Amino acid sequence: MKKKNLGYTMLMLLVMTGFAGTVNLNPLTKKEKQVAVDHLKQSKDDLMQSVKGLSDNQLNFKPSAEEWSVNECIQHLALTENLFWESMNKALKETPNPDKRTEIKISDEEVLAKMASRDNKVKTFSTLTPDNSTFTTTKEALDVIKMKRKTFIQFIKTTETDMRSHVVNSPMGMVDAYHLVLMNAAHTNRHIQQINDVKSHTDFPKR
Repeated sequence: MKKKNLGYTMLMLLVMTGFAGTVNLNPLTKKEKQVAVDHLKQSKDDLMQSVKGLSDNQLNFKPSAEEWSVNECIQHLALTENLFWESMNKALKETPNPDKRTEIKISDEEVLAKMASRDNKVKTFSTLTPDNSTFTTTKEALDVIKMKRKTFIQFIKTTETDMRSHVVNSPMGMVDAYHLVLMNAAHTNRHIQQINDVKSHTDFPKR
């Protein structure tokens, strides 16, 4: 009887303090975590490989006045790495809204494919253009990307948050907080393609 009363008392305390409403019933599955971690790691590694050994002359080569150099792509990626982290955390701080999941019309695979595809032309927010970067060198921007990506990966590995129940609006329509993580990795892949296009330009410096 005492144990029963104790259990009831604990339940009432949880309800009154609000903790009962914060229990995460649907944390990410092992597969979901692994998919996100794999994409975050691979895209970061591919980015580092794409710029490895490039000289300052090569990093700053612009195919045209309107097109970005490799360095400018990196500056942009450093800015967006921070933005995706802030956006994810902002979404997770909001009250869970699982009822909004019915408004999500895009799958994980489609998020990855559409964000990475350069066929889908998207105008960059002015705050995310290289001109607004405060990073003085390519190395500094790359270091920011590596540091923030490590934070992303550690978060995904350890979180028990129900990321699927935090639904927000995005340029792709309604998505959940987990989708924002996938977007980050795919966005990196998008600009790796751009970097490779710059490197394959006929006037790209030999060194």
